[in-house]
Amino acid sequence: MRDLGAEGVDDDILFLDGDKVPQGDIVSDIARIKSKYDCICYGVDGSFENSEYRDFMREDDVDGVVPFQRLGHPFASGCYSCGLWLSRDAVRKLRELNGGRIFHPAFDGRWGDEDNFLADELHYSGFKIGYSTHVRLSGKFGDWSQKCDDLAHNFVQRIHLRKQMFNAEA
Repeated sequence: MRDLGAEGVDDDILFLDGDKVPQGDIVSDIARIKSKYDCICYGVDGSFENSEYRDFMREDDVDGVVPFQRLGHPFASGCYSCGLWLSRDAVRKLRELNGGRIFHPAFDGRWGDEDNFLADELHYSGFKIGYSTHVRLSGKFGDWSQKCDDLAHNFVQRIHLRKQMFNAEA
């Protein structure tokens, strides 16, 4: 659905899940830091149990590079798409990599890990992924126990696609 909504847009794009509302001026926040990042992730407000699971997103009023880019972690990107801004250049590159799509079609119809693979593609292509906690999103993550099969399937898909992407340069 995100790709359908973004069809024909050749500009920066902000993706927000329908149940996530920015708590603050997200447009001003993006303008403030978009020169530092090609992708900006926004976290979910609330307690750890109900929403934000990424340790680096729990501190207030900070921004920085997502840790996987600093640490080179092979599987966890720290990126998810309930609140995600992409620069026009990042959008163009993702569409080039994914046959005209921003999000890889291998994840269509199942929940999870499509955003982590998007981060993999951006990282592989040399784009900088950051985050901001100056603005948070309302809401919480749903019940993951209902989505475990989808997530497991997509995790395997992601690892397979990562292997193809990184082995292609060898």
